[in-house]
Amino acid sequence: MLSNLPAGLRSLNISGFRDALHDRHVAAIVSRCRSLLELDASDSNLLTSAAVDLLVHQLPNSLRAVNLSRCYSINPNAYL
Repeated sequence: MLSNLPAGLRSLNISGFRDALHDRHVAAIVSRCRSLLELDASDSNLLTSAAVDLLVHQLPNSLRAVNLSRCYSINPNAYL
């Protein structure tokens, strides 16, 4: 699915992937969709602080809204 995302994608809701979405998937998304404005990856238990770092460092000028609710493997300090 990720390899078929349009490069100009502005909003992506991939919430609910519980035990299927990994940090490497977020890396693929941010490398392909450079103008992403909104990302919802809620309920992705396997995402870690590395996913937050990827979002912040790879999309600093475009990303405006991120929802990572109930991503329990992300250290709360990663949001600072």
